Amino acid sequence: MRSNYFKKIQILCFIFYLTGLQFTLHSQIQKDSIDIERTIENFIEGWYEGDAERMEASLHEDLVSKIVIPTDEGGRLGRFTAARLIELTKRGGGNQVPEKEQRKEIKILEIYQNAATARVLAYDAMEFLHLAKWKGEWKIINILFERTKK
Repeated sequence: MRSNYFKKIQILCFIFYLTGLQFTLHSQIQKDSIDIERTIENFIEGWYEGDAERMEASLHEDLVSKIVIPTDEGGRLGRFTAARLIELTKRGGGNQVPEKEQRKEIKILEIYQNAATARVLAYDAMEFLHLAKWKGEWKIINILFERTKK
């Protein structure tokens, strides 16, 4: 009888443990989602505003951005580094795009521990982003994009 009582207590403790663990994980994912979205907003809004500080805050220093460029021969890849994106942003970035045309549709596709993938539909491009939690902050480490057809 007494062992039955202790088994019930153990089961209840285990259920409370799992519930608490699930709540903690859910809370962390929510915080990460907010932080990831903020990083992506710094990236895309920094571009539209020509704000190099916001752009730099969003990027890992070793970022590689690639663009798919269709050609008659099948296509080629263009490349940008973090330094190049920051420089282009300093020169004005996308600040010539009228505000009402500044699309910034952000969708987080997956978060796994310290890695995430997202996409941004911007004014003239679909961008797929890989992010990493680096030194406590979410940073964009890879971008693959293609211009949208107008």
